[in-house]
Amino acid sequence: MRNFGFTLIELMTAIAVFAILAGIGGYSYLSGLPDRRVMAACRNLYSAVSEARARAVSRCENVSVVFDIDAGAYTVLDGDGNVLKSPYVFPEHIEIYEVTGRDPNVDDLRYTYNSRGIRSNGRYGTVRIRYHRSGYRNMGIRVTSVGGISIIDESDSNW
Repeated sequence: MRNFGFTLIELMTAIAVFAILAGIGGYSYLSGLPDRRVMAACRNLYSAVSEARARAVSRCENVSVVFDIDAGAYTVLDGDGNVLKSPYVFPEHIEIYEVTGRDPNVDDLRYTYNSRGIRSNGRYGTVRIRYHRSGYRNMGIRVTSVGGISIIDESDSNW
């Protein structure tokens, strides 16, 4: 008499192996989420600053990106202070921890572009963001004095 199929021990062994692999994969995925959130927030910041520069050139007026470190947000404003892009608030646990190269003679942290797409103060600056706990990737953007924008990563030598 021939019996085809799997024994109970074979099935339990296969399920145990699958459960172990799923556990390892799930842990790897979940442990990388903070880094992916920081990267996504950095790409959004890069896009907003690029859009502000493009709007300054297309509208022939000053356009600013105003950073609010306490709220973990930024807003794009035109030369008259009108909101061009509603405030973007970083996801939970992502924070701005440093803004350098701020515009002089203003009370807030802002990067302003003129109609030629150049920073109005002629200085380079960086905006750095991170996950609220240490041990995860810190990223940011670098804005050159002539308006160039690049994403920077702390693990790179360019930081």
